[in-house]
Amino acid sequence: MGYRDLFMKIFVQVKPGARETSIKKINETSYAVAVKERPQEGKANEAVIKALAGHFDMPKSRIDIVRGHSSSRKHVNIDMEYAKHGKEKN
Repeated sequence: MGYRDLFMKIFVQVKPGARETSIKKINETSYAVAVKERPQEGKANEAVIKALAGHFDMPKSRIDIVRGHSSSRKHVNIDMEYAKHGKEKN
C-alpha cells in the first residue's frame, strides 16, 4: 500500500469570518467550509481542521492542510487509516 492509498485528498473552499461554522459538500472531493475565525495567525486554518474533524468524526490530528495555508483554497489530507472507523456526518 502506497502513501497515496493512506490518505483521501479533498479540496476545501474556505469562507473565514462567517456568522457560523458550516460545511457544505460540493461533490465527492470538494467542500465549502465557513468558519467564524478570521485568517489571522492561523486561527481560520485551525477552525477548518476542527470543523472537518467534527464532520468526519475523527481527531484533529488525522487531518492535515497540505497546500493553501495562506489561501482560501486548500488541499487537505484525511487519514484513511483512521477514517475506516470514522464516518462522514450528513
